Amino acid sequence: MIAVRPVETDADLERCAAIFNAVNPAQTLALRDLKESKGYCLLHDRGGGYAYLANSSVRSWQFTMVRVHPDSRRRGIGRALAEAAAREAARNGLTAMLGRVNDPADHGSRAWAAACGFHETRQDVELLRRLRPRDGEIAEGIVELAPEHLRGAYAVEVECVPDIPATEPMVAEPFERWSERLALHAVTFVALEDGQVVGYATLEHLHGMPHRLEHGLTAVLRSHRGRGIATRLKSAQIAWAAEHGYRELIEKQAARIIAPDIPKMGGLAEAKKVADHADLYYIPIAPHNVASPIGTVAGAHVCAAMNNFLVMEFHAHDVEWWSDMVDGGPPIVDGFIHLNDRPGHGLTLNEDVARAHLQKGSSYFGDEP
Repeated sequence: MIAVRPVETDADLERCAAIFNAVNPAQTLALRDLKESKGYCLLHDRGGGYAYLANSSVRSWQFTMVRVHPDSRRRGIGRALAEAAAREAARNGLTAMLGRVNDPADHGSRAWAAACGFHETRQDVELLRRLRPRDGEIAEGIVELAPEHLRGAYAVEVECVPDIPATEPMVAEPFERWSERLALHAVTFVALEDGQVVGYATLEHLHGMPHRLEHGLTAVLRSHRGRGIATRLKSAQIAWAAEHGYRELIEKQAARIIAPDIPKMGGLAEAKKVADHADLYYIPIAPHNVASPIGTVAGAHVCAAMNNFLVMEFHAHDVEWWSDMVDGGPPIVDGFIHLNDRPGHGLTLNEDVARAHLQKGSSYFGDEP
């Protein structure tokens, strides 16, 4: 029988860190990383593997990470740890477990997870930025978190966490637990407007890799999105990390939704390539679209061939003559574009309308201005 027990001492945690580092040599874990984490560990009695357990942001689900030392695999240790983790979840009234395989190319671990009853829901993107002196900037309205900002930042957390794409709806953790965890981070920036916190972003320590920080959540109130606030928060993080001597920033699941501008990124074929690559990581695509009816419908044709298409932007609600630029009625009806099977994009340009609304100083396909 394979014995599994709760971790009790720092020596036990050191063993867990050693197992993690043997499995993931490029991502070193330190004792302090485990001590400051929000979960706890179960350890194989002979130190061959461990399971890390924590509450997840998905209500009633347990985050479960099982790691087995490469020298101790194929002995049933991983399955024993997974079964012990499932018993812990049930004991705590949780209904499911979620976890992560770090390397999508690790087919053995993915097959093991499937055999233990897990099914794959998405693949994360991981981005690494190398820092240089004087990178980034801290713009006006972006400040480091102070005690008077905590409640405002938590209000952002509560509103934004459910917006994160996930297998099940996500919820913010209680304020006390959230604020305790925030205090352990390297730095948190907030975005202020008229004294109100409208966004925040964190950088988290990786104690096993002291030259690197990890981006935590970047969140902006729905009412303030699309104004560049998230970009300014990210820039402040970069500036702070560069100033304090860090060499790298890492972000996991860096793109939850991608929004390419199809005409400006290289056209329809390039957009399809980008969408197919994103689909490998279960990332949806919602193209940016500031185009005429012809550009919009052409983009819709390629979107119809994307497995991961979510929605397309429409910018011209207030342009009364936008639909008149093509013959045959408006391309968008009740929020949908109905594609036809005529050649090409299937539309006929109304040249009279197009000419009537030329921007001053521009020409119509070669005409003199």
